[in-house]
Amino acid sequence: QGMGGAQRWDKWDDFHLRLPCSPKNVFRRDGQSRWTVIQTALSRPLLTFDDLRACILSYSAESGSQWRFRALRNLIEEHFSPSEREAFFATTLPGIVQLASLLPEVTPRPIPLLQEGRGGALSLSQLQCASLLANAFLCTFPVVRRRGGEGGPPAVGFPY
Repeated sequence: QGMGGAQRWDKWDDFHLRLPCSPKNVFRRDGQSRWTVIQTALSRPLLTFDDLRACILSYSAESGSQWRFRALRNLIEEHFSPSEREAFFATTLPGIVQLASLLPEVTPRPIPLLQEGRGGALSLSQLQCASLLANAFLCTFPVVRRRGGEGGPPAVGFPY
């Protein structure tokens, strides 16, 4: 169900953003819904950097094994003061998780990918943008491997 109870639908093709909450977003090994695994992982307490890293890797193991998380770890553990770190894990991160979980509700229609040389327009609400960015931060987007390596959005993760 989308916003206002509207029926939700999506497209899983090279012309639309492949959303983490799509029914077609499944693990190759067993066909299990990635969104269900993501929601379960994000429902657990995330109180430290290691909790957050383990959470992300629990649903991104296929692509996340290459991620180092050094920049995020450095930000949280070295640059944040103790009070900033506490605020991040007590307020900011739960807010990000909440925004991410709204994705199925705020995206009842497929989001087209705008492509060079092709006309098009896209309009998104602030809530849609916030939810998409929250999912990007939490690395929930599926890695899209296209033939020839062209097109599509860039991969989202913490390679550094």
